[in-house]
Amino acid sequence: MATHNISGTYVRHHCSKCHTFLYGQVTVAQGIPPYIACAAIDGDSVGNRPVEHLFVRSKVSWHEIGEGGNRHDTYPPM
Repeated sequence: MATHNISGTYVRHHCSKCHTFLYGQVTVAQGIPPYIACAAIDGDSVGNRPVEHLFVRSKVSWHEIGEGGNRHDTYPPM
């Protein structure tokens, strides 16, 4: 896994072979769950459902967000 410190407050983790974004983690506050790329999850193998949907305003028109999770047009307040 390749790690990139984006801003000093957020770290992105990518596959070291294909460089696909897998997840990101806020590093300045305790208890904030990681931001996981939807394509990084294989079905229900994780066992959890999303709790936040980011950038909902700019999602593609054909994508339907399922039930559950808070929806945000931008990053949620920290």
